[in-house]
Amino acid sequence: MDNKKSVQFNISTHKEDLNKLLNQYVNITTSYNVRLKNDVIEFKGFVPVLSEKVQVKITFIPKASKNGDLILIPKSFSLGKLNLPISSVLKLVNSSVKLPDWIIIQPVNKTIYVELQKLKINHSHMKIKVNHINLKKDDISLKLLFFTDR
Repeated sequence: MDNKKSVQFNISTHKEDLNKLLNQYVNITTSYNVRLKNDVIEFKGFVPVLSEKVQVKITFIPKASKNGDLILIPKSFSLGKLNLPISSVLKLVNSSVKLPDWIIIQPVNKTIYVELQKLKINHSHMKIKVNHINLKKDDISLKLLFFTDR
């Protein structure tokens, strides 16, 4: 990235503010719910199993990648009352829940990779990067990059 063609802003925020943003843009526009809790990110939704819809709930520990994307490492999960390997649950979620193309479920690695670099925000020339994220301490740092002509 050419620093001469972008300006950047470092932002420090908290779970409460990010939850408001998630409620505005994710939770009301999709069939699943994402929420930042005490020390995890919680994903809840329903997936079809045979002829029934079964609730899936996965909690993740978030990590910032070196390039500013977000890596979600499963901490706990439930699929109704079934006890399945996390890779199986991630495969099921991947095949049955419509996710944006910038969210990549990796069942073999047992992670979800959130490619924030591919996130399109209101057709703007802006990108988001995660500097660090510590939910337990409610310490979240992001970088906003705005691309310019000069």
